[in-house]
Amino acid sequence: MNMKFCIWGCGIRGKNVFRFMDKADVCAFIDSSPVLQGTEYEGIPIISFERYLKECRDCAVIVTPHYGHYEILDKLEREGVEALSALLLPPEIFEMPVPELFEIIEKKTKAESTLFLYGLNLYSLMLLARFHCKRPVRVIPEEGAAKWLLRRAESCFPGCLGTLEEVGGNVLYLTSNEYENRHIPVENQAGLYDFMSDIEAYYNPQIAKFKGIHAGKRCFIIATGPSLRIEDLERLRERGEICIGMNGIFKAYPLTLWRPEYFVLEDRDLFEEWKEILLNEEVAKHVFVSDSCLRGCSYQKFIKFHLSYLQVQPYCKPPFSGDFARGAYESGTVTYDCLQLAVYMGCSEIYLYGLDFSYGKHFTDHYSTMEKGLPESAFQDARIRAKLGYESAKRAAEKAGVKIYNVSRKTELSVFERVDFDEVLNGKGEAI
Repeated sequence: MNMKFCIWGCGIRGKNVFRFMDKADVCAFIDSSPVLQGTEYEGIPIISFERYLKECRDCAVIVTPHYGHYEILDKLEREGVEALSALLLPPEIFEMPVPELFEIIEKKTKAESTLFLYGLNLYSLMLLARFHCKRPVRVIPEEGAAKWLLRRAESCFPGCLGTLEEVGGNVLYLTSNEYENRHIPVENQAGLYDFMSDIEAYYNPQIAKFKGIHAGKRCFIIATGPSLRIEDLERLRERGEICIGMNGIFKAYPLTLWRPEYFVLEDRDLFEEWKEILLNEEVAKHVFVSDSCLRGCSYQKFIKFHLSYLQVQPYCKPPFSGDFARGAYESGTVTYDCLQLAVYMGCSEIYLYGLDFSYGKHFTDHYSTMEKGLPESAFQDARIRAKLGYESAKRAAEKAGVKIYNVSRKTELSVFERVDFDEVLNGKGEAI
C-alpha cells in the first residue's frame, strides 16, 4: 500500500493486521504500554501517542484494540487525526489470520475482468494495493465516505475511485458487512468478507453427525446468570431434558447431579483459565470448544468448531450459521453459539434459562478471575453485540420454524417471548 500508516496497538490484533500489509507502509506502532514504548516489532518502532503527534502526524492511524475501540476513534477525531477502524476487516485478517487469504480472494473473483469493490475502508485499500498491478480495480466509495480518505486514495492510487454506473453487469463486491443493510442499485452483489464456506479447514466432519439429531424435540440452553437455581437443574435432570451448558456452568456441579449433554465454550481467556478442569473433569458428554480457544492445538476430548469473528458496526446484526459443522458466528456471547448449535441439531423449541443479560454477574461469586479484571466498557460492548445476535437468532429461527423462548426467572432481555419455567416443565408454557 502506498499510503503511510501507524497501527494503534501492538497486541495480537495489531500484529495480525501488520502481517497483511506492506512493511514499508507502516511507520510505527502506537501503544500505551510503557514497557513496549521505545522497543521495536519486526523493525518497526513502538511509540507513545504523544510521540506520534510530534513525529508521525502525517500518517493515518489504524485502530486495532477491541476493548475501548470506539473511545480511541473518538479521541483521534478530537485530535484531528485521520483514522481507520480495523474492526470491519475479515476475521481471517484481524482475528485468526489465514495467510493465503488474498490467494483465495483472487480465485474467488478471477472471473471478473475488473474488480469492483464497494466501500472505501481499510479492507478495500488492502485489496487495491494487492491487486491493482495485476488487474483493473475500481473502488466505489459509499455515500458519506470521509473526504480525507477520498483524497488520500486518489493521491496514492490515481484513477482508483469509480461509480456505481460503471459496474453494469459485473459483480459488485461488498467490503463490509454493514453494506448489506443499504440499498445499492446494482443487481449482482457478493460479500467479500465472509469466508466460512471458502476455507475447507473450517469444516469439521465430526460435527456433521449432530445435524438434525434432535429433530422436532425441545432443548434448554443453560446460561450462568444470578437467577439460576440448583433445584431447577435437578428438575431438568429428573425429566431427562436435552440441555446445552456453557462457560462456567460446571461451577454448579458440586451441588447437583445434573449435567448437560452438550457444553460450549468460545472465550480464549476463559479457556486458558479453565483448561485443566475441562481436560480432567467430565463437564458434559459432548464438549464443543472454538478454534479460537485451541489456537492450532488438538485435544481428543474437545470437539473443535470454527468461530467467525465477523465484525460489524454497532447497528448491524451478525449472520446466523446454517451449518455448525462449518462454523458459528460470534456475537458477544457464547449463548449465540449455543443457539446456532441447537438449530443445527434440529431442535424445534429452544428454551433459554439463566439468561439474566447482566454481564459480569453470575450464579456464584467464584466464577472467573479473568472477568474481574475487565473494564465495564468491555461488558457494555459485549451486551450491545449480544442483543444484535439475539435479534438475528430470532429472525433465523422464525424463518426455520423454530420457537425460542426465554424461561429465565429474571432477565433484562426482551428479544424473546418470556414464558414461565415451572409452567413449561408442567406442560403448559404460557407467556408471562
